[in-house]
Amino acid sequence: MSGRGHIHRDKRTGSYWVVVSEVDASSGKRRRRWLGPYRLKKEAEKKRTEVLAAIDSGSFVEPSKLTVGEFFVEHWLPSKRDRVRLSTYRSYEGHVRVYITPRLGSVPLQRLASTDVAKLYTALGNGGRVTKPGRSETSLAPGTVRRIHVTLRQGLEDALRWGFVVRNVAAAVKPPRVASPKEMRTWSAQELEAFLTFVRGDDLFALWRLAAVTGMRRGEACGLRWSDTDLDAGTVTIAQTLLAAGGHDTCFSVPKTRAGARTIDLDAVTVTALRAHRVRQGEQRLSFGPGWRHELDLAFCDGDGSPLHPNRVSDRFGVLVAGSGLPRIRLHDLRHTWASLALRSGVHPRVVQERLGHASIAVTLGIYSHVQAGMGREAGERVAALIAGNPQ
Repeated sequence: MSGRGHIHRDKRTGSYWVVVSEVDASSGKRRRRWLGPYRLKKEAEKKRTEVLAAIDSGSFVEPSKLTVGEFFVEHWLPSKRDRVRLSTYRSYEGHVRVYITPRLGSVPLQRLASTDVAKLYTALGNGGRVTKPGRSETSLAPGTVRRIHVTLRQGLEDALRWGFVVRNVAAAVKPPRVASPKEMRTWSAQELEAFLTFVRGDDLFALWRLAAVTGMRRGEACGLRWSDTDLDAGTVTIAQTLLAAGGHDTCFSVPKTRAGARTIDLDAVTVTALRAHRVRQGEQRLSFGPGWRHELDLAFCDGDGSPLHPNRVSDRFGVLVAGSGLPRIRLHDLRHTWASLALRSGVHPRVVQERLGHASIAVTLGIYSHVQAGMGREAGERVAALIAGNPQ
């Protein structure tokens, strides 16, 4: 091993260099590497031992001045552009541009340490995200920091796989712990009925009704096309979703899982609401003229047939809830409300799972375990009431 590496002292500067040689597998020629400089000879000797051992084991990584910012912007993000959903890519891009690059971007990738990553998470959690010189924003929520951690860790895992680094330093850092999720808020059947009565004259009444009685996700309702509906048969098919993609942008996508692509049966009242909505939309289309976005075929759309931004739909729902005087819930809580009411009314969990588009029944039972607990007590009381010979 010593014959393949030695220590060279620069007489001019007094520093030490590690010089190692190896055979290039592609060309068959021997090549020499200079690593350093090092201030002390023992530092250089230690590095020589490490490098030769890495060469022998096949884990040696070519020294590089590539920075963290250059790696993520020039290598990692382009590799993800066509491999993940657009909304996921935009999330990665935002994490890199807003959080990772400003604090770690200038650090050489191969010198990035776990302590650097830990300091990043601490800074972000303490209001250390700098957007303008001398101006800091408020602290990020632990859940947001954890999502940034996922992006950083995935990126460094690819850097390891591609041979840029010898280890993933983010894997050794624990992101902040996220508090237990708040108990979901749902409406009773009477409250849901009161809301639907209150919004009966709203332009999006059919959307509110559809979400309330099917458990559809917001993006599924916003991405619904008329071609995905069969009002004669009383069904809608979830074949695409509309996602918020940052700022005012939206993007269409397909359901994440096979279970998400499903057909949902509708009740007669909802079918009637959709028919009435389609008639009104047809009148709007004729009034607008040839610029209408016919190609999108959206059941719920803006005044020119273009997509309704999902965040606008949520905001509109919030305004209507506030005006109704009912307990405040989110649009997504209509989904929880439907599932809770269905389970309490005796609908089999498997049916609820399929209607919600969950990948497995375990997911459904996990989310609505509190409902299942209440049902268990009711079942126990019902069975006990059937048993004859109660003690006198």
